[in-house]
Amino acid sequence: ALVGTTRNVEANVTGATVVPFLWTAAGHTVSASSIVFLAKIPHGAHVTRFDAVGWVGNADNSTIDVGFTGEASLDYLVDGAAVSATATAVLTVRTGALPHFISLSDDTQPRFRYLQAKWASLGTATTTAIIAGVIEYVMGKPTIGR
Repeated sequence: ALVGTTRNVEANVTGATVVPFLWTAAGHTVSASSIVFLAKIPHGAHVTRFDAVGWVGNADNSTIDVGFTGEASLDYLVDGAAVSATATAVLTVRTGALPHFISLSDDTQPRFRYLQAKWASLGTATTTAIIAGVIEYVMGKPTIGR
């Protein structure tokens, strides 16, 4: 039997964790409002860095939003980053979006959020597109008052 106070599950390693991601359409049709899951971020993580690029194979005006599942805004990190076929575009993080604390209630299972990208606008459905980058988070920081 467990005796004493209970604690939330914590990461087995403190310090920075860098998660690289690479998504390609690879022949699957992508259209406006398509959502791509890029990484799983655990409860208690302090997201400290997000660097990403995007490219789409058609020449029309396309934009990408990036955020976390279960959060109020699906474009929390990146809001309407323009991508095209002419060059790989750097996705710019919104001012004030980082650092960001991932917090879920104790009864929420599983205890993580997905980092997701949404093709906010895409003039023509395509089968050639790329989203790549890294997200970095730190575990083990105090969470009182967060």
